[in-house]
Amino acid sequence: MNTQEIEKKAEFLRQQLGGLIFAFPINEEDPYPRYAVTL
Repeated sequence: MNTQEIEKKAEFLRQQLGGLIFAFPINEEDPYPRYAVTL
């Protein structure tokens, strides 16, 4: 997914589930980290 698709999916989830969406890197030292997402 590109950034625009991710933002659209996040907005859809926010509308469906409510609350805030937080995303943060699992490993901050990795230049291409995976991210954890929580509501």
